[in-house]
Amino acid sequence: MTIRDALEVSAEMFKKDGNNVSDYVQRHLISLSIWEELRFWESYFDCLMERSSNKSTNYASLVTDQLSLVELHMARLGLPDLDAWYMIETIAEKNNIGYTQFIKLRGLLLHVQ
Repeated sequence: MTIRDALEVSAEMFKKDGNNVSDYVQRHLISLSIWEELRFWESYFDCLMERSSNKSTNYASLVTDQLSLVELHMARLGLPDLDAWYMIETIAEKNNIGYTQFIKLRGLLLHVQ
Protein backbone atom coordinates (compact mmCIF):
# COMPACT_ATOMS: atom_id res chain seq x y z
CA MET A 1 0.00 0.00 0.00
CA THR A 2 2.85 2.37 0.84
CA ILE A 3 4.48 1.71 -2.51
CA ARG A 4 1.25 2.26 -4.40
CA ASP A 5 0.64 5.54 -2.59
CA ALA A 6 4.19 6.71 -3.21
CA LEU A 7 4.01 5.80 -6.87
CA GLU A 8 0.72 7.64 -7.23
CA VAL A 9 2.30 10.73 -5.69
CA SER A 10 5.31 10.40 -7.99
CA ALA A 11 2.99 10.09 -11.01
CA GLU A 12 1.26 13.33 -10.02
CA MET A 13 4.63 14.99 -9.50
CA PHE A 14 5.76 13.81 -12.92
CA LYS A 15 2.77 15.52 -14.53
CA LYS A 16 3.84 18.81 -12.94
CA ASP A 17 7.63 18.50 -13.10
CA GLY A 18 9.33 15.30 -14.28
CA ASN A 19 12.69 16.37 -12.88
CA ASN A 20 11.64 15.95 -9.24
CA VAL A 21 10.33 12.39 -9.47
CA SER A 22 13.63 10.55 -9.21
CA ASP A 23 14.60 12.66 -6.19
CA TYR A 24 11.27 11.89 -4.52
CA VAL A 25 11.58 8.16 -5.21
CA GLN A 26 15.17 8.14 -3.98
CA ARG A 27 14.29 9.88 -0.72
CA HIS A 28 11.02 8.12 0.09
CA LEU A 29 11.04 4.69 -1.49
CA ILE A 30 14.66 3.60 -1.26
CA SER A 31 14.45 2.87 2.46
CA LEU A 32 11.55 0.41 2.17
CA SER A 33 12.51 -3.15 3.07
CA ILE A 34 10.28 -4.57 0.32
CA TRP A 35 13.12 -4.25 -2.21
CA GLU A 36 14.92 -7.06 -0.39
CA GLU A 37 11.95 -9.44 -0.70
CA LEU A 38 12.08 -12.16 -3.33
CA ARG A 39 8.26 -12.30 -3.35
CA PHE A 40 8.06 -8.67 -4.44
CA TRP A 41 10.40 -9.20 -7.39
CA GLU A 42 8.67 -12.44 -8.40
CA SER A 43 5.33 -10.62 -8.43
CA TYR A 44 6.81 -7.73 -10.37
CA PHE A 45 8.31 -10.15 -12.91
CA ASP A 46 4.96 -11.95 -13.27
CA CYS A 47 3.27 -8.61 -13.87
CA LEU A 48 5.83 -7.73 -16.57
CA MET A 49 5.28 -11.09 -18.24
CA GLU A 50 1.51 -10.63 -18.25
CA ARG A 51 1.78 -7.12 -19.70
CA SER A 52 4.35 -8.01 -22.33
CA SER A 53 3.15 -7.04 -25.78
CA ASN A 54 5.73 -9.21 -27.53
CA LYS A 55 4.37 -12.66 -26.65
CA SER A 56 5.15 -14.03 -30.11
CA THR A 57 8.89 -14.15 -29.40
CA ASN A 58 10.83 -17.07 -28.04
CA TYR A 59 9.87 -17.74 -24.40
CA ALA A 60 13.48 -17.71 -23.17
CA SER A 61 14.06 -14.36 -24.89
CA LEU A 62 10.90 -12.92 -23.38
CA VAL A 63 11.94 -14.05 -19.88
CA THR A 64 15.44 -12.66 -20.41
CA ASP A 65 14.08 -9.30 -21.59
CA GLN A 66 11.75 -8.98 -18.61
CA LEU A 67 14.45 -10.05 -16.14
CA SER A 68 16.72 -7.42 -17.67
CA LEU A 69 14.14 -4.79 -16.74
CA VAL A 70 13.98 -6.18 -13.22
CA GLU A 71 17.78 -6.02 -12.99
CA LEU A 72 17.82 -2.39 -14.07
CA HIS A 73 15.32 -1.50 -11.36
CA MET A 74 17.34 -3.41 -8.77
CA ALA A 75 20.52 -1.61 -9.77
CA ARG A 76 18.84 1.80 -9.63
CA LEU A 77 17.60 1.00 -6.13
CA GLY A 78 21.14 0.13 -5.10
CA LEU A 79 20.49 -3.49 -4.16
CA PRO A 80 23.74 -5.29 -3.37
CA ASP A 81 24.97 -7.45 -6.24
CA LEU A 82 24.74 -10.76 -4.37
CA ASP A 83 21.18 -10.11 -3.22
CA ALA A 84 20.05 -8.96 -6.65
CA TRP A 85 21.70 -11.89 -8.41
CA TYR A 86 20.19 -14.42 -5.99
CA MET A 87 16.70 -13.11 -6.77
CA ILE A 88 17.29 -12.93 -10.54
CA GLU A 89 18.77 -16.41 -10.56
CA THR A 90 15.85 -17.82 -8.56
CA ILE A 91 13.26 -16.31 -10.90
CA ALA A 92 15.22 -17.41 -13.98
CA GLU A 93 15.51 -21.00 -12.72
CA LYS A 94 11.75 -21.15 -12.12
CA ASN A 95 11.24 -20.12 -15.74
CA ASN A 96 13.68 -22.68 -17.14
CA ILE A 97 15.91 -20.43 -19.22
CA GLY A 98 19.17 -21.70 -20.64
CA TYR A 99 22.74 -21.04 -19.58
CA THR A 100 23.25 -18.53 -22.42
CA GLN A 101 20.50 -16.35 -20.98
CA PHE A 102 21.98 -16.75 -17.49
CA ILE A 103 25.30 -15.45 -18.78
CA LYS A 104 23.61 -12.47 -20.48
CA LEU A 105 21.68 -11.63 -17.32
CA ARG A 106 24.74 -11.90 -15.10
CA GLY A 107 26.76 -9.73 -17.47
CA LEU A 108 24.05 -7.07 -17.61
CA LEU A 109 23.71 -6.96 -13.83
CA LEU A 110 27.46 -6.58 -13.38
CA HIS A 111 27.53 -3.87 -16.03
CA VAL A 112 24.70 -1.78 -14.56
CA GLN A 113 25.96 -2.19 -11.01
